[in-house]
Amino acid sequence: MTQKITCPNPDCNYHFQESSQIIRHGKDRHGNQRWLCKHCNRTFVHIPDVPPPSWQRKKARKGLKSKRGQPEIYDEVKTKQTLSLTPTAVQGLDKIAESLDISRSELVERIGRGIISLTVDAKIQDNCPET
Repeated sequence: MTQKITCPNPDCNYHFQESSQIIRHGKDRHGNQRWLCKHCNRTFVHIPDVPPPSWQRKKARKGLKSKRGQPEIYDEVKTKQTLSLTPTAVQGLDKIAESLDISRSELVERIGRGIISLTVDAKIQDNCPET
């Protein structure tokens, strides 16, 4: 599924991406792909019209502003951690997170804090390989 990149300049005759007229032109400071229309010599960033799903957006908290390095929900600041998961596990976490209307990161946080409890069926536990 290729998306059409259009030149935002209304005076430009090349509104659709043609290999010879609209080309990649580096990235902006936020990491978004920049494009260059060789016809009108204008650079631009294409932002898709589709917003992220509601469960991926941060909830607005009236009167409170997010500050980098300051705890928001819990008494400590979240830091980046690495988990190795299969794509199937990620899809499963995404489904659970979407049904709870929270992000995948928040789902794992709540499981780790014991806010969401997990029950392990004895049959499943017996089939799990020992590490």
